[in-house]
Amino acid sequence: MKLRKTFRKLWLLVRYWYTDRVLQDVAAPAKNGGIDIPEYRGKMPKSIESSLIVFTVADGNYFDRFGKAFLGSVLENSHGTQVHLHLYNPTNSQLEFIDKLSKDVPGSSVSVTWEAINLDHLHGEDYGRYICFSRFLRLSELVKSTGANCLLLDIDALVVKSTTQLLADLGEADVAFYARFHKAGIDTKMLGGTLYVASTNNGKKFAELISSKLERFVSHGKFLEKLDQIVIYDEFTRFRKTCQNFKFYLFDDRVIDLSFSGGSIIWYPKGDSRMDGVFMEKVDEYDKLLETKL
Repeated sequence: MKLRKTFRKLWLLVRYWYTDRVLQDVAAPAKNGGIDIPEYRGKMPKSIESSLIVFTVADGNYFDRFGKAFLGSVLENSHGTQVHLHLYNPTNSQLEFIDKLSKDVPGSSVSVTWEAINLDHLHGEDYGRYICFSRFLRLSELVKSTGANCLLLDIDALVVKSTTQLLADLGEADVAFYARFHKAGIDTKMLGGTLYVASTNNGKKFAELISSKLERFVSHGKFLEKLDQIVIYDEFTRFRKTCQNFKFYLFDDRVIDLSFSGGSIIWYPKGDSRMDGVFMEKVDEYDKLLETKL
């Protein structure tokens, strides 16, 4: 089993390096299986009074499952923070809900963009991978458009404690994420859904680097497993070597809790842990909390 896992990681790394090299020499996107990422609809937030935008993405199903709890947790524990969502093929009722939340709940700063896109031709896990990969293009757009520091989180994550100390600790950091540098394999070095990008020159440049590379893969229909995590870590190692004043902050277990047991700020479920009883109780708690505000 261990040998098979090691071989899979090596094979994934070879595929990534080979595909990346080939795509650099290809002038036009492939029409068979490739996706031209559309212009977003809606509006980016204009007036940013907070020091942070918490950003998340979801399709309609995931928004219905986790969206209210996510919003409730951020609004409760990160006061004054702007929340921005990017949705994939949302329903009118979902857009109306976000609009109502922004208008009717005092102190809530919630904005939304979305895209209407036909993904029926994507098979297996490629549908979810398109959303995972393309969200970093939207993140780069958000940082450039608003000039604000942005924290991307998966929509099934929960902010369970105050973010005040976290914002202070980030200080002048250009980029931050939850890293597992000791892990073997380029696909397991970091968690893609914990990326913080500051509106510094280095932060915006880093966001653009990962955005452009992921767009190149997506436009050619190359939906490699864990491609987003691979690209972020690969570009991070390059950027760190070539940019001497690049400032990185490590999200550790004081920030990200994968087991819902400690005093961390953010609960981050993975795989089957989304069905964990303790986690689902907290989801219900923040669901109800948001409902009481409406």
